[in-house]
Amino acid sequence: MSKKRHAPSEAVSGRYSPIPHSLLDSAAFQACSPLAKALVFELMRQHTGNNNGHIRLSQSWLTGRGWCIASLYRSRDELLHYGLIVQTRHGGLRNGSHLYAMTWLAVTNFVGLDIGAHQYHPGAYLLPVKELFQPRVKKAKSADPVEPEKQNGHLPRRVGKPVSTLPRRLGDTPAKSAAQSRNGTFEAAPYSAAQTQVNKPFPALQFQRAALPGMRTAARLRPLNWRLT
Repeated sequence: MSKKRHAPSEAVSGRYSPIPHSLLDSAAFQACSPLAKALVFELMRQHTGNNNGHIRLSQSWLTGRGWCIASLYRSRDELLHYGLIVQTRHGGLRNGSHLYAMTWLAVTNFVGLDIGAHQYHPGAYLLPVKELFQPRVKKAKSADPVEPEKQNGHLPRRVGKPVSTLPRRLGDTPAKSAAQSRNGTFEAAPYSAAQTQVNKPFPALQFQRAALPGMRTAARLRPLNWRLT
């Protein structure tokens, strides 16, 4: 008569997920970051005993358990890199979500997956680590240009800005205008009636309406002589 086996005194009560020592001692698992190791336990929490290969990384479920989206995807890519999980179905529009399998367990149900029994090889996590995982780094955005401080109420002149050599007043020479531009000082030109008449600002045009010959409703606008006003 066989002896009855007694459960160990430290046995776990309720449902649990077994963790093989070969997984914990593997080089792939030890090379993972703490977040990637934590994601392993989240995957094992979904395992029911016959759904390996149909494990999901639901954002709504994992964010409720304290995960952020950036850490979730970075940890998933790390587990894929070290062979701890494999993607069994590529989700997308009208194809559901992505599905994954843990490589230390067998897959018994291949219905709805993108791989078959001859394409899945458990034990990939035991392979030697050839290259460490390098997360993808986004390009940093260029910093906003710093506005220069004002000096005496005016912005400083930009370096390399071409100096205009055109005369600013009648009688000025190009060399004199360039020197005034660099120094920021301008001399007033002597008053002359001819200069005042030429530089007189163009006033608002005054128009008078004149009917075209032979047309009652047609009209045209004719500017007055603004220089004489």
